[in-house]
Amino acid sequence: MANPHAIKKRLAGLISVLNKVAGGDLSQNIRLAKTKDEFTPLYVGLRRVIEAMRHQIVRTELINKRKSQFFTTAAHELRTPLGNMRWSLETILDDESANLSENAKIILYQAYDSSIRMTQLVNDLLTVSKLEEGYFVEGKKLIDICDVIRKTVALFSSDAKKKSVTLKLLIPKNKHCKRLMEPFFFSEAINNILSNAIKYSKMQGTVEIAVEKTRRTIKLRISDTGIGIPKNEQPNIFTKFFRATNAKKHTKQGTGLGLYIVREYIKKWGGRIWFVSKIHKGSTFFVEIPLQ
Repeated sequence: MANPHAIKKRLAGLISVLNKVAGGDLSQNIRLAKTKDEFTPLYVGLRRVIEAMRHQIVRTELINKRKSQFFTTAAHELRTPLGNMRWSLETILDDESANLSENAKIILYQAYDSSIRMTQLVNDLLTVSKLEEGYFVEGKKLIDICDVIRKTVALFSSDAKKKSVTLKLLIPKNKHCKRLMEPFFFSEAINNILSNAIKYSKMQGTVEIAVEKTRRTIKLRISDTGIGIPKNEQPNIFTKFFRATNAKKHTKQGTGLGLYIVREYIKKWGGRIWFVSKIHKGSTFFVEIPLQ
């Protein structure tokens, strides 16, 4: 091809397609020229690469769908036996006439705690499957976000007292923050963040919950004086099944799914979540949700 203008035009077209593919756009249709030239092998190769990538994406989506279906089925199947196990253990532990030895009680309490953790894992797996399939069961309602936060904080007062943790709620008394959303899912999101703040706080620490309303958004800040998150592990904090190394040492409780679930909820409401944290100093989580 001797025409410099034609060469420049073909190169520009090729670069444009490559940029779009690099950006994740695999809808590009590579049309070959009727007559072969120096660029034909490049276009043929690019077409094959795009087709291979499309095939891989379809295959990955199918695998993820089957994996999600497996988790859902397994979780449903585990719910009943776990519930029966927990009920049986509660019955034995509450029976004063059982005359259990101290060693037997310790073993049964360990089994009871394990059944609770397994139940939480099963529930979290079901929630993740529903989120990934885009399946929200609960209908939206007009709720007062500030009121839900007040009630949620009140529910955690006994947990905070057990660790001598002071809960500070900073919401103006007459402040109302109404929005159309799923009440249970929002409560669960706040529960997860607040539960972590208390769980990883040091004895006699402080957890502060502040709410700020602007014309367009509701901003929530939950800060603690806890163990913090190691800097090199912070990029993974919203990853499924991830728990920071110091969190694992601090407590065995936790599935590593809570913050992933919280982030997915908030994304579905058009909001965002982020945090700042210093090891041994504590963490502060920020949530911003548009008021629609």
